[in-house]
Amino acid sequence: MDNKIHSIDEINLKTLLRVLIKRKLAFFIAFVIVFIIGITYTFLVSPEYSSVSQLTLSNVEIYYNDEFYNYLPDEADSLWIIPRIEHDKVIDYIVGKLDPIDSELKSDTLISNAINLLSGELSRSQLIKSMNITIDRWNGIVMLTTYAKIPEIAYEINKALLDSYTDLKVKEREEAYNSVIKKINSEIINSEKLLSDLSNDLEKNKEEVLLSRKLEEEYNKYSVLTSIQNNLLDNKEYFINRIQINKPPDINSVVNTSNYLRNILLSFIASVIIGIITAFTVNHFKTP
Repeated sequence: MDNKIHSIDEINLKTLLRVLIKRKLAFFIAFVIVFIIGITYTFLVSPEYSSVSQLTLSNVEIYYNDEFYNYLPDEADSLWIIPRIEHDKVIDYIVGKLDPIDSELKSDTLISNAINLLSGELSRSQLIKSMNITIDRWNGIVMLTTYAKIPEIAYEINKALLDSYTDLKVKEREEAYNSVIKKINSEIINSEKLLSDLSNDLEKNKEEVLLSRKLEEEYNKYSVLTSIQNNLLDNKEYFINRIQINKPPDINSVVNTSNYLRNILLSFIASVIIGIITAFTVNHFKTP
């Protein structure tokens, strides 16, 4: 049985070699044509360049006010102010805020804005296909990679998408900022009124310990709210620019991501296969 299988393999190999030798011209022509097409595609069509940028949520605490979350937790969160918590939870907080970036970058609003920044050089589908977004959930960092056939285009796409995203987040935080300012102003006005009422009541009842304690608590609250308000008014840019660019796109950092060796090897294999098929086809039709 083994001798029979060996004999069949030997016959098939002999047949293959005999056909290739007999129809070597057909094999050679097909091989050269396919290989030239493959090499041309590899070096002229398939080259791909990538541009990379990285961003995260700003964790600068220069103007941080611990009491912000105590008195106005929802408002502090709406400004993407990172609470003073354990490091692992800080990363979770950052990731939670940046997690929708994939769908946001592919939204009609951002894509349209990016296309305008690129002067309409790419279509919506081309722009979406050219980007890749990955989130490092261990470090709270988003990496945006863009691809194009030309280095300058890869860089420009990355910059346009990054600018569109940061502009959107600035607008969102500015809306939240204006809302927080109104809320704090309202809280301060109410606190001032309550302080006035408590002071008047205490004037009438100077021995009232409970009133004195309420007055002190309300005054502390008023002081904190005033401090938060001053921080907000003095540092608006800090509160609305919450996106931190760790690594901006750089034209000098664009890299060629093409795998030339793989493409050449695939071209060679395809050329051999097509050459063999061509040789056998010619042999079939020319054999009497």
